[in-house]
Amino acid sequence: MAYTPKETITVRKTITLAGNGATTTNVFLLTGSVRIHEIGGTVTEATNSTTLQNVALILYDGTNTVDITKSDEGTDCSATTVGSFMYKGQVETAAITYEEADQCRFANVMQEGSGYGTVVTAKNGVATYIKVSFTGDADTDTDVQFFAKYTPLSVGSSITAA
Repeated sequence: MAYTPKETITVRKTITLAGNGATTTNVFLLTGSVRIHEIGGTVTEATNSTTLQNVALILYDGTNTVDITKSDEGTDCSATTVGSFMYKGQVETAAITYEEADQCRFANVMQEGSGYGTVVTAKNGVATYIKVSFTGDADTDTDVQFFAKYTPLSVGSSITAA
């Protein structure tokens, strides 16, 4: 009998982006194969974001790194404010899209439809993480609540907070 995917699941985790220089932090643990419909984060605290730059989402299996959003052209989020939003847009090779909460904004975040999304697969038998990468300085201290809205594609597949 073929596997019938479950309904869409949303998982969330708040991460403090703090670190001097280039930094990566585990956000989610991936098991099996899933279709990610939406992935991004909202700034919940911006104690110091003056130098928060090169923000990107990556997939990492302990050996290999794969861009979810373009990491070599990470997004500049310096001087971000509470309520600002970052997300993976529709283009596979694009940098993370950043919407600053310093004024009202409108953006088409994701294309609707059951066929849309990004399929990601974990390396078999190895912890595979969705990570956030960024650069900052010794004072960088910004909290972001990340989320992933996904559908499992096989039995036991999931995204959980790391």
